[in-house]
Amino acid sequence: MKQSLHDHPGVHDALYARKPYAEEVAFALERAPAADRALVVGCRTGEHVRRFEAAGVDAVSVDPSPAMVERARERSDSTFHVGGLPGLSVDGEFDLVVAPFMTVNRLAADELEPALAALADRVGEDGVLVLDTGEYPDMESPTLRTAGGIENDDGEIGGACALFEQFRRLDGREVRAESVVLHGESWFVDGHELVEFENDEIGTRLADLGFVVKREDWLPDPTTPAESSVFVASR
Repeated sequence: MKQSLHDHPGVHDALYARKPYAEEVAFALERAPAADRALVVGCRTGEHVRRFEAAGVDAVSVDPSPAMVERARERSDSTFHVGGLPGLSVDGEFDLVVAPFMTVNRLAADELEPALAALADRVGEDGVLVLDTGEYPDMESPTLRTAGGIENDDGEIGGACALFEQFRRLDGREVRAESVVLHGESWFVDGHELVEFENDEIGTRLADLGFVVKREDWLPDPTTPAESSVFVASR
């Protein structure tokens, strides 16, 4: 079973339509108010990037999915690369580096150290790194997420979609995410592994790379218990 959602950017956008992109970008810029250049690692279809652009920040982005990158390029004049961690295909230093969508959890267990080192190498002097990580509790039954119409490549709105998802723990920190996605009259299955890294492990590794590290929440007053931890690492 492959990570098929990579190949359906319209479905991805519909399922994540309620994600607080604007708030997450504002959060990052508040921690790096002088940022002129940003690198977004795991940009998906570029929703964060568009908001960085609107704030006057020059953004460069990377994502492992060619379909997601193609969609992002259709919506933005920013620079997008196909690729991902731990071997980033983007050179240079940035005032702000952001890794949203719990990108770190999609790494293999032995990729965390080189991935964080790659991110650190892109953070310039006085720069800031912001990344989030997820928690994946055991589930007795699948969860259901629904979304409205899906925009296709021609800008037309199609049928609604629904995602049935369940996490299955493979060992102490490795989790298998499996889902069935229905969209319009079609459907596909999606499966991928996630690693639930300990917050202390990430914080310690970032500190070893020379950062001052804080853990925060994306939203100042979350109405529900946080499903993610946000790390803010500054030089």
